Amino acid sequence: MFKRLFSAKFPLMVYNPPAVAAVDYLAAVHRAGALPVLDTEFLDTASVLAAVAELSGRQVVFGLRLMADRRDLLARLGQSSPKGLDTLVVGYRRPEDLKDLDLVESPWRRLVEVRDLEM
Repeated sequence: MFKRLFSAKFPLMVYNPPAVAAVDYLAAVHRAGALPVLDTEFLDTASVLAAVAELSGRQVVFGLRLMADRRDLLARLGQSSPKGLDTLVVGYRRPEDLKDLDLVESPWRRLVEVRDLEM
């Protein structure tokens, strides 16, 4: 099922180390057949956009993990439609962060990361 959902050879998503836009690492993950996911949680918008541009330039198919309250970053991605961006993994801190988040028309596959099930 994973292979049908994502553009990866193997059913595996691999994230970068926290707070590091490790483009070489993510490109190697892509070459190995998994879907590299750039985790943007501890990165500023300029660093994320630079990493996205570099991954796109290297023809890497990749995903981005971002928090739902990063509307500035979502808007910039929507304007530029980066080549190679396949999947958005959207996390949230509070359910209110998802309010008015409209990704239905986005060109990318979308996943919502559930962090607190209150179980």
